[in-house]
Amino acid sequence: MDQVKFMAKSTPVKVIVRTTARLHLGFIDLHGGIGRKFGSLGVSLQQPECVVEVTPNDDGLVVSGQNQDRVKAIASQIITKLKLDNGFRVTLWETIPAHVGLGSGTQLGLAVGTGLSTMAGVRTGVRELSNILWRGVVSGVGTATFEVGGFVVDGGKVIEPAKDQEDMLPPLLFHHAVPEDWIFVIAVPNVAKGLSGETERRAFRDLPVATAESAQIASRLLVMKMLPAIVDDDIERFGEALTRIQILVGEAFASAQGGRYASPVITDCINALLGAGALGAGQSSWGPTCYGLVRGSKKVSQVKKAVLEVVESNSGGLVFSTPVNNQGAKIIIH
Repeated sequence: MDQVKFMAKSTPVKVIVRTTARLHLGFIDLHGGIGRKFGSLGVSLQQPECVVEVTPNDDGLVVSGQNQDRVKAIASQIITKLKLDNGFRVTLWETIPAHVGLGSGTQLGLAVGTGLSTMAGVRTGVRELSNILWRGVVSGVGTATFEVGGFVVDGGKVIEPAKDQEDMLPPLLFHHAVPEDWIFVIAVPNVAKGLSGETERRAFRDLPVATAESAQIASRLLVMKMLPAIVDDDIERFGEALTRIQILVGEAFASAQGGRYASPVITDCINALLGAGALGAGQSSWGPTCYGLVRGSKKVSQVKKAVLEVVESNSGGLVFSTPVNNQGAKIIIH
């Protein structure tokens, strides 16, 4: 999160935090046989955006804009935990669609927390804010993309953490900028929203233990194919590894979501993305967001057209394309 722009040298009169959606590209180890579990990979998108504005307020906490109840709950939690005394007005100008697999909760929480702590002059790290808000309990991808953008891989969770361990976030193992001409075509069909809250926590608890072989295959695909591919700007090999990891993850989660993907419409979208020339494809988190990876504007149009036909022939939805955000969140201080 190095995109901090200071517009004035005195006490801030306004802090604006701009952050963006992320795609969760899968888990590496759902077996846990060597003492750690999960291990996530993901990427930060340029769109959609979450934009939060914080200004001083003499009458305590005031919330305006979108999702006011949720913003007020987050702001109150941050103010209490950080012991902030000043009054604030918090406005949510733009928001990421919730519970569709784009990481809206983490981005909103970190944007509000960063805006408040910056306005109050309190030096608070992104990881500290995530721990306060209980974000990243399973995956650290959202926190990492807020902080650094690009493509990220985290190291998962220790199955039996130390009793005095306070930082519950997975460690960030790998971060790399994504080439500017790698474009994600995104489809968000109007089907049931993904799991969240207690339903999601229960699904993780009840998830059958995956095979050690699946974790071994995913790990090899990541280390020996996906990571070298992004360093070498080899989109074809990156996409091949991504699709294969997505299949492994989908099969592991089939009992919780009703199949390899969370809906037959998502399956049809992914098949359309790949059939039209996407070099890799999958489902983000619990869906319904799915995506295809392409290079070049001509191919983007072709792939968007194919998946839009699927979306429109079913219950409708949103289809768009976006490059990757390689910078993380932006903080503008006036």
